[in-house]
Amino acid sequence: MRHAIVADTRWESPGVRLIHLRPGAAEPFAPSACGAHIEIALPNGEWRSYSLVSSPGQSERYSVAVQRGASAGSAWLTEQLDAGQKVAIRGPHQSFKLHEDDGAPTLFVAGGIGITPFLAMLEALQQQGRDWRLVYAVRSRDGAAFLQPLRAYGERVQLHVDNEAGRFLSLAEQLDQAAEGTHVYVCGPGPMMAEMERQRALRPQLRFHREESAHAA
Repeated sequence: MRHAIVADTRWESPGVRLIHLRPGAAEPFAPSACGAHIEIALPNGEWRSYSLVSSPGQSERYSVAVQRGASAGSAWLTEQLDAGQKVAIRGPHQSFKLHEDDGAPTLFVAGGIGITPFLAMLEALQQQGRDWRLVYAVRSRDGAAFLQPLRAYGERVQLHVDNEAGRFLSLAEQLDQAAEGTHVYVCGPGPMMAEMERQRALRPQLRFHREESAHAA
């Protein structure tokens, strides 16, 4: 465990608060890795996990995105935490590893706040010139976070807005377009993850990797 200082916070979207942390001592943070998360201590002593949205290798600042109203802990982080406050953190922990060693194409499927673990991954693959694409599903356009940096990737990113499309994202349709051997990363709410498990059983030619939105909420 170590302490961090809230450097600044801002609303990334109407429902998502972006929080930047800096080291609370002279020693820098451990370099962040793609898909890593940290734990933040709440005032009641409990710990909550949040995916790092910082650039890969970052050690001077950790950034997390917190969805408003997701839990009591999220309410404290989004509504009461201010710049200059000290918080206790643990990590980073690496539980959602990006496979970068085989050159295979990669498909990312994010639902809501599940976009957060993918931000550093996209940056890393883009820098390597790798073949990847992202499908980002949200209930409404107001619920979409990080649209500005995602737009820089152009046609690699597809935004699916449920209330504009008139239906939920079809994971099967997206997987139909994936070449054999594709790495498929999925992070989102329970129904999306349940559908991923059904599709995994039907598509042994694809390599699935998953994380519930708990580390991103």
